[in-house]
Amino acid sequence: MSLAIQYKGQISNPTRIEFLRRALLRFAEEVRWGRLDLTGVNDSRILEVIVYPPEQCEPVFFLFDSQGRLQPPDNLETEESREPPWCSVKTHDGPVEAHVQITRLLRHIQRHYIPELAVSDQGSYWETDSIETLRSARREAGLVLETFSIDEADLFDVN
Repeated sequence: MSLAIQYKGQISNPTRIEFLRRALLRFAEEVRWGRLDLTGVNDSRILEVIVYPPEQCEPVFFLFDSQGRLQPPDNLETEESREPPWCSVKTHDGPVEAHVQITRLLRHIQRHYIPELAVSDQGSYWETDSIETLRSARREAGLVLETFSIDEADLFDVN
């Protein structure tokens, strides 16, 4: 089991999309994360910004379709649905601080751009604001991973 944060939503006011773009880029700069702005490269989406947390965290994708709905990077559907799909970022292998910063970024987005942003946090930080709860969830997830991991040498032991 790996910890992840899932999020979905649609920007409430499409005229604020450029402000959201700037906020994402500014956030990445302030926390010294890598960033990639692909806005305008692909005409099918109105905003495409990817931020790169440190170490082993997955990138956080902010890809919006022409209707202002968040889209995961692997959503290849040509027909846009009414309901935004879930986007996800795994944070288990990265630092705790990255999980916290992603959550804070999502809260900022919810307050200013996507009031109906839905977030599901497997580390429970979104709901609790408790670093200790997050650390406990990470430890539990690590124990589950250890329980199910198989030593490569055992795979070839035929005795």
